[in-house]
Parts: sequence; structure tokens; C-alpha cells
Amino acid sequence: YCIFQGPVVGIVLIDYFFVRRGNLYLPDLYRHSSTARYYFTKGFNIRAFAAFIVGSLLPLPGLIGSFGNSFSTAADHMFSLGWILSFLVGSLAYWILCALFKVPGDDASYGFEEKVAEAEEMICQGGDALSPSCEAKGDTSLQVEEIERNVI
Repeated sequence: YCIFQGPVVGIVLIDYFFVRRGNLYLPDLYRHSSTARYYFTKGFNIRAFAAFIVGSLLPLPGLIGSFGNSFSTAADHMFSLGWILSFLVGSLAYWILCALFKVPGDDASYGFEEKVAEAEEMICQGGDALSPSCEAKGDTSLQVEEIERNVI
């Protein structure tokens, strides 16, 4: 657990804060289509998978050595730093891969969380016209008022 969770957390943080700058397009998060910006390669993010492998490899000999057959003192020390080491290496690997191979979408072209207002508006309206689960709705303010009455 300790060396495998670090790269996952690092990849998620780098993707949100540095690659996409806090900008997400909500409908594409739930759309299983090759045109969605988070679909990547047949629904699989190869950059993230490669960064996960790279981040997990460095402390791996120490993990194996913790079961009884130690490889070396260096491997044991790297395993002691397991989560931090795998977090840093996985994060750096993902950031480099995203710089070399651009991610789809225009999220990085906006300022930090600049598209949050657009997402909040979309949530208040119940989705967008392209969402498969959303139907075209008329005046949403009446629907919001009705929901508020039922909740209270």
C-alpha cells in the first residue's frame, strides 16, 4: 500500500493543479465517448499508468526485501521513504509526460479555476444539452424552487 498509493495521489494532484489548472469540463467527466477530453486512449490514460509504474519502481526492491530477503541497505532505506519517494517520483514523471505529450482539451489555457463559474452554472441548471442523462429543460428556476420546497 505505502509505495503504490503515493504515485496515485501525486498524479491526481499534478493533473488538477498544474496540468489542468483546476479547470474541468463536467460533461466530459461522465461521457464515455472517444471525443470526450478525459477518454484518452480507449478510456485509458497511458501517461498516468507510466508515471504510476515509474513512481512505484524505486522503492519496490525494499518492499520485496521487507518480506525477509533484503537486497541491500539502500533498498531498505528507499523503502523507508516509500510513500514520499513514490509520490515525488510519480508526480515528476507525470508532469514530464504531460509536458512532452499534451493532454486533450483546453483546460490549461485558462487561469487557475477560471472555469469554476461555468461548472457551477451547469450544476445549477442540471447539466448540458450534450449530457446523455439530461433532457432539454425549460425554466430551471421553477424546478429549483420546487425541489427546495420538497426538501424543507
